[in-house]
Amino acid sequence: MVERVLEDAARAYGLRSVALRYFNSAGADPTGNIGESHMPETHLIPNVLRAALGVGDGVLKIMGTITILVTVLACAITCTSMI
Repeated sequence: MVERVLEDAARAYGLRSVALRYFNSAGADPTGNIGESHMPETHLIPNVLRAALGVGDGVLKIMGTITILVTVLACAITCTSMI
């Protein structure tokens, strides 16, 4: 819905924008303030490690996503919003 609002704002006011979608970030903040939910485990890196160790069914399914560390993502957002 937000992307539609941004499109409308572009048409109405000439506002240019970029919508970034993050749905495969992995890791936790080093301070421990934020982290991941592992029930059920859906994150790529832990599932890669489980498959490599033969834990569970030993099958790894990748659906064409890219993993980025949460801390790197937060830095990228902060740094680009300051430009």
